[in-house]
Amino acid sequence: MVDYMVEAEMLYHAGAYAEAGALFHDLWDQGHTDAGVRYAACLRKAGHTASALTVSRRLVRQTPADPRARAELGWALLETLASSAQAAHDLRRLEAIADEALRDGQGSAVAEIVLTVVEEALHQLEWDTANAWCDRLEPAQLDGASTFEDGQRRASPRERWYSAKVRALLHLHRWHHARALALQALSLRPQSIEFARLAARALAGQGELLQAQADLHTLHLRRPLDWSTLYELARVDFQLGYGRAAACHAARAALIPGDERYRVELFILLADILADQGQFEVAACHVVLARSWYTRQRQTAPGRLKKLEGRLRAALALSDQRFPDVTLAGLSAIRQRCQREWQTMASWLPVGQ
Repeated sequence: MVDYMVEAEMLYHAGAYAEAGALFHDLWDQGHTDAGVRYAACLRKAGHTASALTVSRRLVRQTPADPRARAELGWALLETLASSAQAAHDLRRLEAIADEALRDGQGSAVAEIVLTVVEEALHQLEWDTANAWCDRLEPAQLDGASTFEDGQRRASPRERWYSAKVRALLHLHRWHHARALALQALSLRPQSIEFARLAARALAGQGELLQAQADLHTLHLRRPLDWSTLYELARVDFQLGYGRAAACHAARAALIPGDERYRVELFILLADILADQGQFEVAACHVVLARSWYTRQRQTAPGRLKKLEGRLRAALALSDQRFPDVTLAGLSAIRQRCQREWQTMASWLPVGQ
């Protein structure tokens, strides 16, 4: 049996999963538990994911305390079920998979499934859900090593946890807890612009606007083309009543490419700033940009966007102007109009400010 096990291991490490799997299956039938775990792994790596999951679940039922069987179940759940649920943006299904993973699995794959739930909850703006699932992981037990893929650095699982947890807390207006965690994350990775920015945002939430503004200015000098820092700076400027500076920083942020699911908040901020300055038509164009994203994502627009739209419709009606309602096909002209406005507003302050 030992010789067959050695041969099966050699085939496995050579990537011959079908041949290795046949030997591991025979050894498993003879009562070799470790061979059963390897057989499940061979099925998974050979693309027979449904069978791999079935075998992994059976192994955990037979030997529930076996860490290798539980770890393999974690990988089977991740690659078989979690990946497809994530692709479908099925958050409730992801939660059910994560429940099973936490109950019966263990290891890095289980943490990855839970982080997938958290990140999908953030994507769907379910802040309470994201926050609750963060609490089912212990950050100190997560891998803190970052990896590189195609020359690009990927955040470690621990960094992803801190980022998600702080973001959820910020949206829940739990400012003190958010800042404490952001500073804790910053102590682990002092060079992080993201955690420094999140700490400043939490500070602003506590009402320390001038200190938050100063911190964000410092970050902006370090990374002048980071649109997220410019966005946060524009938010604080606007709260302080510096409308012209807010418009300039927000416009500069808008001119920098970025993920539109995050930039939608920037469009809403620009609409607020412009409406406050009496530029109702241009503000309405930014409302259209923001609203179109929610439409494409089949999500309900937040109440503050609806309230802002109502305010702008009323203001435009008073001056016999039409709100720029357009179809999705007509968004190009709206974007071009906004682009011209951004270029103008971006020049309102000297470069470097």
